[in-house]
Amino acid sequence: MRDLILHKVNLTPEAVFDYEHCLLVRKKTACENCMSKCGGDWNKPCSQEAPTLVMPKAEYKRELEEYIQRNDSLKHRHYFRCKYLDKETGVMLMLFILRRQKFGLMQVWDMVGIMPAAEWCEEKEEDGVYRSWYNGRIAGTAEYDWVEEYRIKQELSAIEQKLEEVYADEYDQEWRAEHDRRFNQKNAKKSQTKLDKIRGTREKLESDQRIFKERHKRFKNKAGVFR
Repeated sequence: MRDLILHKVNLTPEAVFDYEHCLLVRKKTACENCMSKCGGDWNKPCSQEAPTLVMPKAEYKRELEEYIQRNDSLKHRHYFRCKYLDKETGVMLMLFILRRQKFGLMQVWDMVGIMPAAEWCEEKEEDGVYRSWYNGRIAGTAEYDWVEEYRIKQELSAIEQKLEEVYADEYDQEWRAEHDRRFNQKNAKKSQTKLDKIRGTREKLESDQRIFKERHKRFKNKAGVFR
């Protein structure tokens, strides 16, 4: 039976930097009515202070995850590269992908580098030049930590699942406590004590839920655009 593995791709700060800065790609609108000597050539630096083209991260992640999902030959490889036609610019790029941790049925991959496919050289690949390049890190940037977010989300999911059960128990016990208060005074105190205990559990879980939601929110803010 074929394993059902969920593949998730993380875009590292280095890959985003390669796309948005090193490729010197500009929006088409930046060159409209521009008198710069670049002549609208996207492969040349522009003298105007035009913004670089922002990387469509969600699109890259989705298409790479689908590509890996379709290619079983990749599941045991620690590294692969593939060509990708950027739809915004029409430039054929070479993407460098590293296999990372596996959590249950989720396999994580890092896109660690991007360069124009025309500049890729087999000799440099074999000599390890690219390996040294994509294993480097940009000073002052924090990598997106899939491990930490996965753990936070797992904890939050477990809390929310438990809360659903406690809500149901509390509803049933409220009815039982009210019934005993009216018709079975012998068990009324015991029923109320049990209800109070359930409410205490519910309040503790709701507190934990708020904490983990805030932790996840802060984590995503810290990760920023590198998700």
